[in-house]
Amino acid sequence: MSRVRFPLVLLVVGLVAACSGTGAPTASPMGPATIAVRLSDDLRMDPSSITVKAGQVLRFAVTNMGSMNHEFFLGDAAAQMAHTQSMMGMPGMMHDEPSGIGMMPGAMKTLDYAFATAGTYEAGCHVNSHYAAGMKMVITVEP
Repeated sequence: MSRVRFPLVLLVVGLVAACSGTGAPTASPMGPATIAVRLSDDLRMDPSSITVKAGQVLRFAVTNMGSMNHEFFLGDAAAQMAHTQSMMGMPGMMHDEPSGIGMMPGAMKTLDYAFATAGTYEAGCHVNSHYAAGMKMVITVEP
């Protein structure tokens, strides 16, 4: 195989693996590990749980598969509770911030993030009380 084709093959294999939806980070020689996440109108995140290493840079490739607005907000239980409280006064509000992204129907966005310490975290959608209905992903961060 020629030297030009080999990097292209690695890129294609990496992109296919990133879109596989296994919930496991997909290592890439060109950047952070990618986790494909799908948000749906049945108020679910797919995958519903993942395990990663502390300090590992992750790229969440998030797609809103539904026809409603959603969000993808990262944090521990205290951060999720605080975000729930802030969203109660603005139930339809959507915006991007360092730990979260707002998702219009059909949108695809990425969010790069590294969990500094081991523990249990979540990704949640707090738009219109979706989080209370179970729209979340459990993220286990190992040392």
